[in-house]
Formats: sequence, structure tokens, C-alpha cells
Amino acid sequence: TFIVGHSIGGVVGPLVAAEEPVRGLFVLETVGLTWYEYELINTRRQLKLSGAPPAEIGAAMILKQWCSHRMLIDRAPRAEILKAKPECAEFMSYPASDAYLQQIAAQNSTGLWAALKGVDVAVLYGAADFVTGVEESKALVEAANAARAGSAIYIEIPDMDHFLLQSPDQAAAFQRLQSGGQAPFHPKLGQIVGDWLKSKSN
Repeated sequence: TFIVGHSIGGVVGPLVAAEEPVRGLFVLETVGLTWYEYELINTRRQLKLSGAPPAEIGAAMILKQWCSHRMLIDRAPRAEILKAKPECAEFMSYPASDAYLQQIAAQNSTGLWAALKGVDVAVLYGAADFVTGVEESKALVEAANAARAGSAIYIEIPDMDHFLLQSPDQAAAFQRLQSGGQAPFHPKLGQIVGDWLKSKSN
């Protein structure tokens, strides 16, 4: 049995593997830092891609830090946060419940991977991904290899974005998402994933 996890699957995957033995994990475009760190880095990255001026980015990051810490770390009720700072609303639009995000924020991402025993790991990052960063993917590989040398590999596809679509770079992927444009599923991804799974299934 293998787990293939995309995005948040890189957090959920090792949680599952800790409960049910698996042969390996292949994760793509995922998070390798604590969730609070990740949100701050991701917000700054996307503000820069939007073309916001440095002073505006700095002000936004101060607000983002306060809002996210109150919700993710302090676990304050959303209504309480918004009462104190209504402008936090723009940084609190999540596709999941507050409780779910708070549980994710409590996870030690690299610790989850270091705890795996006898599990081979592949971490794939598409360099056109503006939702996660290369340092996050490499952090997972380092954690797995520190626990068991040679158990994990890093794979990079230069022209793939977070949504597994072909894109020349982060800026182009970001602009396409803002405009609602289309792009093809990356033609090499299936082969890369399939080859790794076959190589580890014997």
C-alpha cells in the first residue's frame, strides 16, 4: 500500500502512515514547515506576485501575523478576533473549519516524517507553485533522511504549478489563476509518479 498525497496530503499522509503501515509515501506540492510559518511565507510570496509595494506588504504581514496567531495558535473564537480587528476577515477565509486548521497548526510537520519507520518517501515540487515553496518540500526530505538515511528523495518539475498544471513560472501561474485562464495537466507527472511507485513495489 502506498499513499499519494497532494498539498495538505503531505500532512495527512504521514499521520495515516503512523496508524496503518504503508510501503511508501509520494507527496506533491506540500507543506514542510509548521502551518503558522507556512501561512506567513505563503502570504508574503503571493503579495509580492500581486505587485504590491514593499510598504504595503509589510503592513499586511503585521496584520496577517496578528490575525493568524490569534486563531491558529491562541485558538481564539473567530467572532472575538473579528470584533477586535474586523480587517482580519481578509486573512481568515479558509476552505475548511477553524477547528481543522487549528489541528493542522498543532502538527510538527517534519516531526511526522522523522517518525516514520521503514517507509520510502518521494517529495515532488513543481517550481511554478506559488502556494508552497521549495524549502518546504526539501525540509521533509531532510527530516525523513535524518531519521533513516537514503529513505527519501526530492524531485522537481520546473514548469508545474500547485494545481499540477503546466506553467512556465510562479508569476505566470499566479496571473492565470487571477484571470481564470486554463492550462494543461503536466504531461510528465503521471510517468514520474508511476515509475517511483513501480520501483518501490517489489
